[in-house]
Amino acid sequence: MSEISGVNGAVYYNEELSSTATANDIEFSTGDSTITSVLIDFGTTGVGFKAGMLFDLSECGEKDSNERIYTIDTVLNKVITTVEAITSGGACTGTPVFTEYDPGIEICGFYNWTINYVSGIHDVTAFCNSSAGKSFIPSVTEWSATADKYFLTANNTVDDWLATEVEVRFFTKYVASPTVGDPAQYWEGTMLVTGIDETTPVDALVTQNLSFQGKGALTLTTKTNDWNTT
Repeated sequence: MSEISGVNGAVYYNEELSSTATANDIEFSTGDSTITSVLIDFGTTGVGFKAGMLFDLSECGEKDSNERIYTIDTVLNKVITTVEAITSGGACTGTPVFTEYDPGIEICGFYNWTINYVSGIHDVTAFCNSSAGKSFIPSVTEWSATADKYFLTANNTVDDWLATEVEVRFFTKYVASPTVGDPAQYWEGTMLVTGIDETTPVDALVTQNLSFQGKGALTLTTKTNDWNTT
C-alpha cells in the first residue's frame, strides 16, 4: 500500500456546472478538437467553464462516439477546445449535456486549511456501572473547517460562497495524474460557508479566513486513477 505524504495540498471547488444544448446547436470538429455552440457562451457567468476544467459530455445522440470526459484546453466565447481528440466531426442533432467533472477547478491563494472532525457522546452511566466511573457511548459525528488565503483582486470567487452550500475538496496530497503508486488523497463533503473574515495589516498582505460548517458525512478518499476516468 502506498504511503500518503501530506505534501502539496490544495483546495479545489466543483461548482457542478451543467449546460444542455438544443438540437442542431453543437458542431464537433476533429481537426482542431473544438466543440462549437450557436447559442451557449461557455465562458460566461452561469455557464462558467474554464481552461483546465474537466467536463463529462453525454446525450450526444448519433454522435455518441464523442461521449467521454474531456479536459478543457481553452474557452473562447462559444468555442471549447479540448485536450483529448474529438472522435466524430460534424453537426449534432442530439441535445448534448456538458457537466463539470471532478476534481473541479483549483482556487488560488490558499495556503492553510484545518478540519475539526469530532464525535458527540452520550452519558450512559447507571447504578450498575457507576462504581468505576462514568460510562459513555459515541454519538453522531460533526465537522467544521477553516481555510486561510491571500486576498485576490481578480477571480476572487470565494466572495460569492458566503451563506451558500458548496462542495469543496481539501487535499492532503494533490496529484495531476493519480496512480496506485502515486495516489491523490482528499477530504470531501457538503458544507455551509458561515463566514469570511478579512485582515488588512499595514505591513503585510491582505488575507481572508473562511469558516465552514460541515453538513452530513465527511469522507476521506484516496484516488488511484486518472481524473478523466470514471
